[in-house]
Amino acid sequence: MKAYPKNTVLLLIFLLIMSSCSPTTSNDYQTQACVIMKKFVKDLKKINDPKQLKKKQKLLKKHFNNLTNLMIDYRIFLDKQPEIDQEESVKMQQRAYELKCELYRIYQLDGGLDLIEEVQKDAYLKLSLFEHSLTNKRIDLFKHSKPLTKE
Repeated sequence: MKAYPKNTVLLLIFLLIMSSCSPTTSNDYQTQACVIMKKFVKDLKKINDPKQLKKKQKLLKKHFNNLTNLMIDYRIFLDKQPEIDQEESVKMQQRAYELKCELYRIYQLDGGLDLIEEVQKDAYLKLSLFEHSLTNKRIDLFKHSKPLTKE
């Protein structure tokens, strides 16, 4: 039996675990989004003043990036399987509402709106660029498709 380096075995185990955690259904994506939003809200609730907000900047940026990456992955997933029902679960709507309320509360802190805008800038840019490239791909497909003709 051939012996494999320890690092190779650990890498294979890691990849196996990561691939088994990847969402494969619309419901999986919503469940993962709920988990991310729940953690995000939990961390936002701990912020009560601008000083705390400043300290949590990196963590908030991480939450925005996690949500953005999940949204992009979900959009790619939906493009590959357009027949999937995209109806949001009640839990997903509830989590999104909780996140919106907490962000609104943070906006009210002195400098809160500016700091949140700064923290989410990279995630917003990434999502905007993705949406722009997706739109351009659709336009190119439309331009190169054959016109419908009456038979």
